[in-house]
Amino acid sequence: MEIREATESDKSVWNNFVNEHDGIYHQYFDWKYVYQTDGQDLSLLMIEKAPSVLVGIFSLIKEKHTLYSKLNSSGLKGILFKKGMSPDETNIITRDVIKYIDQKYSSRCSTIFIREQLPLGAKDEQNQALVDSGFHIRYRNSAGLPCSYILPLEVPFNENTWNLCSRSVRKSVNRVEKSGVIVIQDRELQYLEEFLKMVTANYQRHRNQPPSRDYMLAVFKYFKNSTKLFVAMDHGLPVAALACFYTASTCFLWEMGTFHKEADEINKYCYKVAMEDACNEGYKYADMSACYTTGLAVMKERFGAQRTPLMIYEKRYSLPRVLLQHVPVLLRLVVFNPKYFWDNRSAFLNSIRRW
Repeated sequence: MEIREATESDKSVWNNFVNEHDGIYHQYFDWKYVYQTDGQDLSLLMIEKAPSVLVGIFSLIKEKHTLYSKLNSSGLKGILFKKGMSPDETNIITRDVIKYIDQKYSSRCSTIFIREQLPLGAKDEQNQALVDSGFHIRYRNSAGLPCSYILPLEVPFNENTWNLCSRSVRKSVNRVEKSGVIVIQDRELQYLEEFLKMVTANYQRHRNQPPSRDYMLAVFKYFKNSTKLFVAMDHGLPVAALACFYTASTCFLWEMGTFHKEADEINKYCYKVAMEDACNEGYKYADMSACYTTGLAVMKERFGAQRTPLMIYEKRYSLPRVLLQHVPVLLRLVVFNPKYFWDNRSAFLNSIRRW
């Protein structure tokens, strides 16, 4: 078994592997250039059973800070294996990949996180190879969160897919349609600037750090041919927008932007238009992305989407660097949102103590 970093000459082979073995959009080669705009390194690891016999790939982000770095898997797929491999084979490969990462990339790092979105129908089970390699499951709660939601798409859309949605969702969308709001498909990205402003407004309303402008522009630069922007127009003005990414089989509802929190029904209308478009274009699934809160889970279930477990694994390398990573975040919460910190103090403090 050989593990090596992919080079530019491997790009075609890498992307073909993603397409042929049900990878996700975050696993395409060009994310390497997107992450570089934010000062992050993306190492693309190729796992070969023999020369030119590719059996798996893994995308590893290194996020650099002044006094520490941290590692993350890119997207929610973890290691992408060749179809048909046995559990024994994937377990051996997983352990070898972690050993390789520990030896080559963990210097000056605080932690590594690996996220695994399990396939439809899979049980909520831990990855024993990761546990044996020193990882612990994080953020799992009694409600089965975090999770992802995937909606199978079947034509004709209205009869076989849209009817899976709850009556409340369909009524909300009908109200928006009757109000005169329309959703257009902006393939030329004429409303990209408005979309970026909407996304920033969304993050700021929830007191989260929005993606950088350079990062977002790089996404649309490198993935323009596999991206669609759906823009809701009210009397000629953009009021909401949804960006979607596409793989060979799946439409990923990636990022929603709105200027005002009252646009919830319009957001649902954007989802419906994007899903219908994907269904009519022959895609098999609409992936509604990760979900960490009960309220968001309820909303996605009302679309008829099926819940899939999202397992998050953490391995820690250095206690001092873990403190350097967490303490500044907690101090900002204490200063700017003390009530939220106090209400959740046990969870925050436990996030530092756990090993």
